[in-house]
Amino acid sequence: YDMLYSNKIDESLMNEDEIIESICDSMKEVEIPIYHLTSRHRPIDRQRILRAIERTDEDVLLVTTQIVEAGVDISFETVVRDFAPLPNLIQAGGRCNRNNEYEYGDVYVVKIHGIDEYQPPTSYIYPRGRVNGNQLTMNVLKSSNLVGETKFGTTIETLITEYYDQVHQKISISETGMKGMKLDKDVRADIIESDETQSVFIEITEYDTVLRQQYQQAKTRNQYELAEQLRNEIDQRVVSMPVYDDNPFESLQLLHPDDNTRMTVFGDGFYRSTDGLQTTGSASSRIL
Repeated sequence: YDMLYSNKIDESLMNEDEIIESICDSMKEVEIPIYHLTSRHRPIDRQRILRAIERTDEDVLLVTTQIVEAGVDISFETVVRDFAPLPNLIQAGGRCNRNNEYEYGDVYVVKIHGIDEYQPPTSYIYPRGRVNGNQLTMNVLKSSNLVGETKFGTTIETLITEYYDQVHQKISISETGMKGMKLDKDVRADIIESDETQSVFIEITEYDTVLRQQYQQAKTRNQYELAEQLRNEIDQRVVSMPVYDDNPFESLQLLHPDDNTRMTVFGDGFYRSTDGLQTTGSASSRIL
């Protein structure tokens, strides 16, 4: 917790995964086991990490992105969350004392500072669009006198109501102002977030190799039912990320000619078991 305050995050880190990696590096002196979890890990590896945490009786530190905020049944006595739109803060709070196993739990909301105080890491992760979720959240918290150390208690429902009232108001104003406007392609691209993704099959074990070969063979022989069954296991070893600008994985071989999934073997520099899928190149060509 203290280290989050004493270490600034480099402003060149433009996505959650790189920020999490930076935080992990800054916590090397912590004497308890540290786990690192992001969307860059294969689903099967994420499950292994979560099972290891659930089975241990030791105190552990999990440094993670918002990937644990939904669909993950995990509970901690203490949660420290970087500032974010209110729904994300509440989701993170749901990972604290989730099953009432502790007498009480603590949730700390902090604001990690970047090199540029006007562009904290949260502004890159939740960029300003028609609705600035970070600013709306701060407005709601200030109007409710909840900035600082406080007990949320039964005020969460009130906060959520006020937050979404402001969201709907902003969207209504935005849509009214945009009616009749002819937007060029570049402007539309800024308003509508890219949904292009690149999936990469990560081959690590001998079983992964056999699985990949069986899948390719089934596809080649038009054994559609078998290929579909194998695909479920293939997907547990696939990392899929949104692509902006250049695709750094374009040089990788396709898993199959009629499959957009590309493939890489563990050890070629694209995947590390601790940090997951890696990218190369400048910030403008990163997968974010």
